[in-house]
Amino acid sequence: MRQFDLIIDGEKISTSRHFDVINPATLEVVGKCPNAETSHLDQAVEAAQRAFVQWRAVPDAERARKMHEIADALERNMDELMQLLTMEMGKPLVGYQGIGSGMEVGGSVAWTRATAALTLPVQVIQDDNDAFIELHHKPLGSSGPSPHGTGPS
Repeated sequence: MRQFDLIIDGEKISTSRHFDVINPATLEVVGKCPNAETSHLDQAVEAAQRAFVQWRAVPDAERARKMHEIADALERNMDELMQLLTMEMGKPLVGYQGIGSGMEVGGSVAWTRATAALTLPVQVIQDDNDAFIELHHKPLGSSGPSPHGTGPS
């Protein structure tokens, strides 16, 4: 039986307490999950805030590439992830009409790739003799100068 740790800021963090993960289909204890404390939550929030500062400077194309890397990793580990989901949730691997843990992992791969393909195109609001107006959408956390050099968006 595996005992899991927290991962905060890329590091494994042990906790003093764990709780049982029970397969609802068999009632068997299949793992030990870390029981996080408030201090762990504070550490995770601080790590996320530090990562946000770096991530906001990553160009869209690089973000998309990293999302595809995540999807690739999910696909490479699909069999193991399916097994873990089945043990945790009691859901069959395939199930009726293929709806089971395979659909869960496959759906995660598909949504990750779909998210990587999203773009925020420039929308022209007005283009005539009176004015030329563009609307630029930026995701939360994007930084850098606007296309017209007026500072961060």
